[in-house]
Amino acid sequence: MGERTIMRALALLSGGLDSQLAVRVMQRQGIDVVGVHFFHRFNRPGDPGSWPDTGTTPRGAGEVEQVAACLGIEVVLRDFSTEFLAFVNKPRHGRGKGFNPCVDCKITMLTLAKEMMDEHETMFVCTGEVLGQRPMTQVRHRMNFIAKQSGLGRLLLRPLSAQRMTPTVAEERGWVDRERLLALHGRGRKAQMALAAELGIADYPQPAGGCFLTDGSVATRFFSWVDRLGSVGPRELMVFRMGRHFTLPGGSYVVAGRDERENGILRALLPYATRVETRDHPGASVFVLHQPGEDELKIAGAMAARYSKLRDNETVVVTATRGGSTKELVVHPLDPQSIEALRV
Repeated sequence: MGERTIMRALALLSGGLDSQLAVRVMQRQGIDVVGVHFFHRFNRPGDPGSWPDTGTTPRGAGEVEQVAACLGIEVVLRDFSTEFLAFVNKPRHGRGKGFNPCVDCKITMLTLAKEMMDEHETMFVCTGEVLGQRPMTQVRHRMNFIAKQSGLGRLLLRPLSAQRMTPTVAEERGWVDRERLLALHGRGRKAQMALAAELGIADYPQPAGGCFLTDGSVATRFFSWVDRLGSVGPRELMVFRMGRHFTLPGGSYVVAGRDERENGILRALLPYATRVETRDHPGASVFVLHQPGEDELKIAGAMAARYSKLRDNETVVVTATRGGSTKELVVHPLDPQSIEALRV
């Protein structure tokens, strides 16, 4: 008898339960699996691996490496920060309730996975997606659309819901046994947890709140920024995740640090902004985008005074620094109601 050909699949590995189950389902059919984990660097500002730190593996990607070791598979870590930023700014296929372009994100990852198939000698791609689990990307017509747009088409197998979907190339050619694939559906996790126990997966994260792009407060900041300043770069995408955000009557966008750690990170992220601070006592650093006029500088200064220990003073001296130029202004600390009226 001839030697059996080893079937290899490329699996998107998030590190969550569903992606681990998809790998195990493939392994129990004798499929050799190579994992690929796509990550971006727009995590919590200041964390290792978060932009602009491009020399360190983010914690989440490191955790996926540990998951892959437990599964006994090789995993490729792929930084797709550049692609991520592109579809965040200009999604072709719409957004969710936040500024989350989930369809574009999934298409991008699968397109990149397709490009990796030859290099890793894999015959098809699989994911841990479950039909009906997520409203934007895991309803039937969207799943079919995403497969087609990625260029994978019927080379994309979703083993956890395969029996509820049209057979793929891997099933038709006998690379996998369709009868041994699953028919999971919906948002519940009881079936996945039972399967995890059966397949020896004991360590998996609980469902999280999802991608930060779905956060309503971050989305509000994004759209307010874009209305005034246009598309965002890596600096701005990090800024949305920290500080207090405001818009001024003249159209300027303002970000104020909440503590010294945030002040320092914002100084590094927004070197082109006008930085307003109290002169004589520590407090919030207030960053003004655009070229603010005198009136807007005074409002920003009044914010800095409010967020300092001088908030109860009648007047406070603040400094406004842009580039190598610094000027002083005397302001009245802004009252809480006026601050809230400007908050994004």
